[in-house]
Amino acid sequence: MVSLYRKYRPSTFEELIGQSHITTTLTNQIKSGKIRHAYLFTGSRGTGKTTSARIFASAVNCLTPKNGSPCYECETCSLLKSNVHADILEIDAASNNKVDEVRALRDTINFAPVSSKYKVYIIDEVHMLTDSAFNALLKTLEEPPQHVIFILGTTEVHKLPATILSRCMRFDFHLVSRENLKNHLAGILKKENKAFEEDAIDYIASLAEGSVRDSISLLDTCLGFSDGTLTTQNVLEVLGAVDKKKIFELFECIASGDIGNALRITHELEFEGKSMAFLAKELVYHARDLLVTKTLGTTLIKGTREHLDYFVNKSKEHGKGLLVELIAIFSTIDSDLRYAVNPKIVLQAAIIKACALTMPVETIEKKNIVETKIEVEKKNKLIEVADIVVKNDSPPPLVVDEDFGLEPPPLIIQNEKFRTQNFEQVNAPTSKESSFNNPSSFSLTTSSPLDIWGKLITYFRRNNDMQSYNIVLGKGKNIFSDGDELIARVCDEDFMLLNDPNVHHKINDALKTLNFPFRLRVEKVKMDIIDMDKEIYRLKEMADGVKININYK
Repeated sequence: MVSLYRKYRPSTFEELIGQSHITTTLTNQIKSGKIRHAYLFTGSRGTGKTTSARIFASAVNCLTPKNGSPCYECETCSLLKSNVHADILEIDAASNNKVDEVRALRDTINFAPVSSKYKVYIIDEVHMLTDSAFNALLKTLEEPPQHVIFILGTTEVHKLPATILSRCMRFDFHLVSRENLKNHLAGILKKENKAFEEDAIDYIASLAEGSVRDSISLLDTCLGFSDGTLTTQNVLEVLGAVDKKKIFELFECIASGDIGNALRITHELEFEGKSMAFLAKELVYHARDLLVTKTLGTTLIKGTREHLDYFVNKSKEHGKGLLVELIAIFSTIDSDLRYAVNPKIVLQAAIIKACALTMPVETIEKKNIVETKIEVEKKNKLIEVADIVVKNDSPPPLVVDEDFGLEPPPLIIQNEKFRTQNFEQVNAPTSKESSFNNPSSFSLTTSSPLDIWGKLITYFRRNNDMQSYNIVLGKGKNIFSDGDELIARVCDEDFMLLNDPNVHHKINDALKTLNFPFRLRVEKVKMDIIDMDKEIYRLKEMADGVKININYK
């Protein structure tokens, strides 16, 4: 039994649907006898490229053409109809794409036609030829013998070299409109004496996306399933499509920010075997129809009266900005769905993102309140998190350790949360009650030199003085006090940085602002002792899991 798309393949230009701009040009050329030597037919699959090439090849050789189409009554047309015509050669470039095969073709074109006026070469999927094969074809394509016509067909014209494109008369085949496909399917069903529902063939036409062959193949599949009348339910069950009512329900859940029900519906549809990619596409079309209805009315929308009334009512509830955002979200996940291990997860993530756009105001307010409370708690804990002190104020002697050699004085962590927080990432308090705006809140009797240095670091961070912050951040290990002086013992490079007049002045002003009775004094010590001391300190810090992030130079 012959499939429907082969049975109802057009045999004349009049039967070809949706390509009048091409059929008119070709029929005029045949009538006038002004035939070109090379043609390029490009466009999406199933739009009539190969069919048009066959009709044109028959028409130029037909002895008695009718309105530019072959008569199928003369001897030439009879040979073509029986697929034994020696002068019309179809070549599949996908399987004959090498240079040797093109050279063999080039060697045969000089032979005259056997029984016709023209020898026609139809090269399908010509973009599959290799670069060397294209080069071998160039000269022949530019100046073939008078009796030779080339018709090149491709779905990917961008892959063809410019040298090939410039030698051909190009025709771009358009996608066929949904209405034309629907009428074409209705005509086929009437010829097959099959009853059908209008919505059923309308749905098939929408699934075909402009491809005539796809629409007829889908129809053939649905007819094999249906018993008697072709119904919409038959189409939904066979093709895995989704009922419009489910699409409407899912979209309304998304538009109202109802994440729970939106995910529930998605899960149910996935359990029924529905395609997640198709579901995403339907959501895009639905949002598009609402946007068009809101802008232009229902003149461009196809559907039942019930559906049109729905679009008119619902389009008033949704803003244009929201609809555009939803279209953008669900149209950009097409490639992700195509290659995803679990497409349902990709679609659900997109649904959650879309629901966030339409989250109810009271939910947003509650979310903001919670986030504000968290931020306040974080700020209140800042000073506690920054409290690090050593056991005493006097410079402790270096001791020898079997594993590490010189060992720095041990640290006491007053707040255990400091072990899991990054000091550089802690936000400084901004409240007017902050201890930085109330310096007397610091205790002079309990603050050690290292404690004071830590508050300097926090002070510069809070005031966004990142230059001073970066300078003092890594210099807080060898800090001592002597009378009214805060002593920082550093190596040569750090000595120059801390002794910079501008930085020195800023540190002394910060000490005064924080109500600490000290002035800074910087002492330079040997490089080798400091470097070794820093490395030991870093290793110990890593071993203890204390995350201070001191920026050692």
